[in-house]
Amino acid sequence: GASKLKYKVFDNREFEKFNSLILKGGSEDYKFCGFRDELCTSIVDGATELSVQAYRPVILYLNGQYWGLYWLRERYDTDYCAQRLGVSSDSINITKDYGELAGVGSAKGFTDLINYCKTHDLRNKEDYDYVMRRVDATSLMDWYICRSYFGDTDLANGRFYNSTEDDGS
Repeated sequence: GASKLKYKVFDNREFEKFNSLILKGGSEDYKFCGFRDELCTSIVDGATELSVQAYRPVILYLNGQYWGLYWLRERYDTDYCAQRLGVSSDSINITKDYGELAGVGSAKGFTDLINYCKTHDLRNKEDYDYVMRRVDATSLMDWYICRSYFGDTDLANGRFYNSTEDDGS
């Protein structure tokens, strides 16, 4: 069959091509309300500069047996990032957990930037401007503010992406 799903899965997104999707069952919140992530991201979607994965609730049946309510979500991968930046998926680098590579690409741009911050005085305008040319500062601030507001303590579960077409890193 086709290598990509071509269907408008999410009403609040213009994207109609997907390499893959995720079926989530509440993640770390499954013992409590089971939709904390979906609630929090729906509140900030469009109101911040954050890249928010679209979702929709689905009822799961396997072999005719009811398995419950789940969440169908966009997969955070190179296609997801490329769609948002308007670049090719081959140019995307995704890092997580302070520089660990998350999939294909390279973590070099991310780790080089972290090392630059560690070895330069960002009170110096030239050093600060260098970093700001490589970071979406508004999105990063929104990320910290939203995670603090919602009481999210899983701060190591961040994903950062860039494109070699977009910024040359």
